Amino acid sequence: MSVQRAVPPANPSRTTRRLIAALLLGVALGASVALLVTARATDASRRRETARALSPDRSRLALARESRCGDDICVELAVGTSEHAAAVVGSLGTRSCTEVVWTPDGSRVAFLVDGSELMIYDARTLKLAGMVRLMTAEAAQTRLARGLTFSENARAITFDDCPREHSGCRAGVVGVPH
Repeated sequence: MSVQRAVPPANPSRTTRRLIAALLLGVALGASVALLVTARATDASRRRETARALSPDRSRLALARESRCGDDICVELAVGTSEHAAAVVGSLGTRSCTEVVWTPDGSRVAFLVDGSELMIYDARTLKLAGMVRLMTAEAAQTRLARGLTFSENARAITFDDCPREHSGCRAGVVGVPH
């Protein structure tokens, strides 16, 4: 024989209050999460990094980052002691930058533009020190440079000269004005 007893009915007003409180809490949490995700996504779409490199002594940072400019995405080049303190040294418009490399002594930094050209900046003055084509305009249609390295005396840069559509890289080297 089992013992049975009546279960008292729930207090409708107490249950309703708890349900409303839980619902409001859920809506508030959902709105907070949505706001946070939207803010991060908006910030990320304004400032997405495409390339970065620390100086040899690790005291400075050079980076390329995308930002919205009208209906397009534009790329700016920056150098500084940190990401937030980096001063914009140049703008590429809608061109791309996929690699950044420092000279061994940290006196200059080069940005690889559209896979075929270097923009070299003086790290102290942040002024453009020169531009170097790594390959002809015709070759740049089917090939791209990557894997940049300055020579020890910073008078040449070596790179991989690679086909855009398939494998088969070859070594490339170009003199750099000092």
